[in-house]
Amino acid sequence: AHNGHLFVSDLNNRLHILDKPSAPDSFIIKIITNLNGRVRDMEFSGNAAFVLLGNVSGLPADRTRLSVYDIANAANPTLKSQIEFDGNPISMSYIEERDLLLIDGRKGDGTATYRTIVNTANKDSIKIITVKSISPRESGLICWKNHYFSSVTIEGKGYIRAYSTADPASPALLGSMLMPDDKEVYSMADIEGLLYVHLSNQQVVTVVFDTTNNTFHRGIDFAITRGYDSEEYILLKKNSSKNTDTTGSGVSKYYLIPAATSPPQYILEILKLSAPPPIQSYSLTMQITPAAAATDGCI
Repeated sequence: AHNGHLFVSDLNNRLHILDKPSAPDSFIIKIITNLNGRVRDMEFSGNAAFVLLGNVSGLPADRTRLSVYDIANAANPTLKSQIEFDGNPISMSYIEERDLLLIDGRKGDGTATYRTIVNTANKDSIKIITVKSISPRESGLICWKNHYFSSVTIEGKGYIRAYSTADPASPALLGSMLMPDDKEVYSMADIEGLLYVHLSNQQVVTVVFDTTNNTFHRGIDFAITRGYDSEEYILLKKNSSKNTDTTGSGVSKYYLIPAATSPPQYILEILKLSAPPPIQSYSLTMQITPAAAATDGCI
């Protein structure tokens, strides 16, 4: 949803734009437009909609199209610009403060990740900054203003990685963290700077990344004991009301919900964690005279 409208794609390569309903039966379709490709993800900035397309008519299967639409008039979206690049698109994340889009795609044989960074400052002419092939492939792109995180499996062991985008043309790997018991990462979520990492043994690990020292800090782990097969989970605040503000309390409550359940079942309450205090180092200096040392029996 954006600007009071819902954007819904279907399997026939169409994008439906609807008025956001005031009641379940009050949907009003503004327009249905053909995109010549399957919508993989969407991001928004003001009156601009970024549409990530795969399986585009006329393009190879491992090529991606990114289109920018002006949606000021939702009933008549107009194409402003578009670019194409390598990778079968998976997802994208928008860093609005820096006009950057980070996009993950797969190499045709699935062995590598194509990570593309796009400058979106000029919506009429978006530009590719870099396309990087990463092997073994990474997953689970999460972006902060100057950092992004992903997961990778190396020789059967799961890791999460932190990168700096200070220079978006050349992202720098800052560090990595091996997951408990070497388990692979199924998915990751970010809520207010805390990473929730869902592992292959149905465990959730909470992680804080210290951007000053470029280090990961492990928080509380949660074991999922219910027998669900879903690999993806939804994280929700305790109260979804916009009037609820738990910031001042120091503790925010979250719930973990398997995405495949219907209706949703709250199975786990999670406490929001903060970064641990820095480790302090101290030194103690004592001055002892030779006479005092002799008195105490020192030779």
